[in-house]
Amino acid sequence: MINRLTLILFTGALLSFQCTAQSKPNGSAIQIAYEQQNKAVTETIDECKRLLAKDKLTFSDSVKLESRISLFGLLRAEQATSLLVQNVTRRTVGLMLEARAFADFPSVDALIQIGNPSVHEILRRMKPQISTATEYPERDLHLFAYVIRQVDGDEVGLFRLELEAKRATGTHKLNLLNLIDIYKLNETEAQIRVALTAEEK
Repeated sequence: MINRLTLILFTGALLSFQCTAQSKPNGSAIQIAYEQQNKAVTETIDECKRLLAKDKLTFSDSVKLESRISLFGLLRAEQATSLLVQNVTRRTVGLMLEARAFADFPSVDALIQIGNPSVHEILRRMKPQISTATEYPERDLHLFAYVIRQVDGDEVGLFRLELEAKRATGTHKLNLLNLIDIYKLNETEAQIRVALTAEEK
């Protein structure tokens, strides 16, 4: 079933095409599409929160959650990064992204597509006053490291983390150092899955 956000995505693409074809783009039309997209993203974030609050997802719920999260990535929805980072280890059925890495962890792919704002949110969540835990669980850190590497590349990602760690203190610094240790492992998807499975036990 197509939700409102999906319709906004295609409407925005159509408006973009129409404006490109015109000698003088219709700024008001673009603004309207932008505002509608933001409203639709906010509504879809709320819908995802309701699904994530359930003790157990049905197959239909899992597919719905996966499709909504995938759209955040397609739209580069920066306002969804907080939700995605908090639920980075949430698994779904993996139908929407079969050909991609971590197809059953849709937040990973969405964060990578959103790009730099995702890295900013990951680093922000390393602060204990932001996160719900004093130390971030390693399970999350494996996926955070993967996202940062895909967005920034090996060297820039490491430089960014080390620079942030130099400025940090206390638990914030500890979280970043733990993330750096995992980042330096340069894990493949298979290795990360083994680590995630081991930590589930």
